[in-house]
Amino acid sequence: MRACSIVLAALSSTLRIALAKIGEENVFHLSDDVFLSQRDVRELQFAKASIATGWGILCRDLGVEPEEISQVLLGGSFGSTSALQAQ
Repeated sequence: MRACSIVLAALSSTLRIALAKIGEENVFHLSDDVFLSQRDVRELQFAKASIATGWGILCRDLGVEPEEISQVLLGGSFGSTSALQAQ
């Protein structure tokens, strides 16, 4: 087997292990007790689209190009319920 085929076979095997169903929902396990569902991915896509749209409107209304902005500050409780620690 060529190296590329070996890598693809190993990756395919790993993905098969990571993909599962919980109830009726397809999920991708990131670790034993952390997973992403199809719904999670879809909500992330909607959030990204909403942020991009808002960013575009804001830049247009202010008459600036995105490249001109050097800093963005987030406020509020974004991420306040996460209990993740930096490793």
